[in-house]
Amino acid sequence: MSPSTRLALLATLSSTPAFAAPFLAIGDNAELYLTASTVARYEDNLSLATDALKQSDMIYEFTPGFELNYGKKGNFNARLNVFENFVRYTDFSSLNNELFNALFSSTYTGSKLSVDAKAGFQQLNQNTRAVAGSIVVRRDITTANIHSEYALTEKTKFGVGYDHDQTAYRSAALTDNQAYTIPVNYYYAISPKVDLSAGFRYRQTNVDGTLQDTKDLNYNVGARGEFTAKLSGNFDVGYTMRNKTTLSDDSLMAVNSGLSYEYSPKTQFTLDLRKDFDTSAIGSSQQTVSIKLGAKTKLNEALAVSSSLMYERINFEGGRDDDFYSASLGLDYTVNKHVSLLAAYQYQNNSSNVAVAEFAANVISVSANFRY
Repeated sequence: MSPSTRLALLATLSSTPAFAAPFLAIGDNAELYLTASTVARYEDNLSLATDALKQSDMIYEFTPGFELNYGKKGNFNARLNVFENFVRYTDFSSLNNELFNALFSSTYTGSKLSVDAKAGFQQLNQNTRAVAGSIVVRRDITTANIHSEYALTEKTKFGVGYDHDQTAYRSAALTDNQAYTIPVNYYYAISPKVDLSAGFRYRQTNVDGTLQDTKDLNYNVGARGEFTAKLSGNFDVGYTMRNKTTLSDDSLMAVNSGLSYEYSPKTQFTLDLRKDFDTSAIGSSQQTVSIKLGAKTKLNEALAVSSSLMYERINFEGGRDDDFYSASLGLDYTVNKHVSLLAAYQYQNNSSNVAVAEFAANVISVSANFRY
C-alpha cells in the first residue's frame, strides 16, 4: 500500500496505552483487551478539493473494539485487533458511516527460521493526496503479507516473502487494483549488528477494466542493522524496470530507506526515503520520490511530543507533475495504563501543473483512547 499521510495520522489517533492488565486472561498464553477511542476532528477541506470547491466540517468518531494477544510464552506470538468506526459529520450527514476494520499480525522465531505474517481489512471513507477531488471517496483496502528468513550459516541468511495489496473503490471514476510483490534477499553479516544485502523484487499490478497492468523487476543492494550506537535501520538502492501492457516500458534508480537516530534516551529522529513506481487511483503509472523527517521526544513519563515533515514529487503519465507537502504535530498524554489523550494538527498542500489537482488542507483533532 502506498504511503498515506492522512492514514498515518489516523493510525496515531488510534494509539492506545500499553502495559494495561487484560480484561480477560485466557489460559496462560492469551489475553483479551477491550479498546475504544473517541475523536473530535475539524477539517477545512473534506475532499482535498481546490479552493473554489472545498468544504469544511466538524467530525466525531467513536471506535469500539477488542484486541486479542496470544503467545506470552514460546516462539510464536499473534495479535488480532477488530474495531468498528462510527463516523458522524455535523453538516454533511450524507457522509456518516460505520466502517469495519480487522488487523492481524504474528511472528515466529526459531533457532534458524523466523517468520513474520500480517493481514488486514480496512473500510475507509476519506481522501488522500492520491484520491483528491470534489467528493469524499469510500474504499476498501485488503492486505496480506508473509516474510521469512532462514539462517544458512552463522553469517548468512536467505529471505523470501509475499505481499498482496488490494484497493476497491466505491466510485465509478476510480479503478480497483491489486498488487502482488515477491521479494528475495541474501544477507551477509559484516559484524554482529550489521548485515549487507543483495536481492530482487518482482511486483505485478493489475488494474481492473483497463489495459494498464504493469510488471516491475527491481535489483538492489543494501544494508540493515545498528550502524552506530545511535543510528539504526535499513536501506537499499537499485534499478527497477517497469513493463507496461500497452504503453512504453520505463525504468528508474530506486531507493528504499528507513533510518532512526537516537539523539538521547528521550528523543528520536527518523528519516524515510523512497523512489519507486506507483499506480494512480485512475490506473495510470507514476513515479514517486518522497522524503519524510520525523521527531519524537518524551517531556516526562506521561507527556510526549511528535512531529513530521514530508515532501513528495509525483510524475504522472501524460505530463502532470505534483509537489506534495505535509507537516504534522502531535501531543500525547498518558493518563494511566488504561487511558491516553492526543491532540494533533496536520497541514497538507499539493502544487500541480494541472490546476484542478491543487489543494491545501488543515486538520485539527483531539482524541481519547482506552484499553482495558
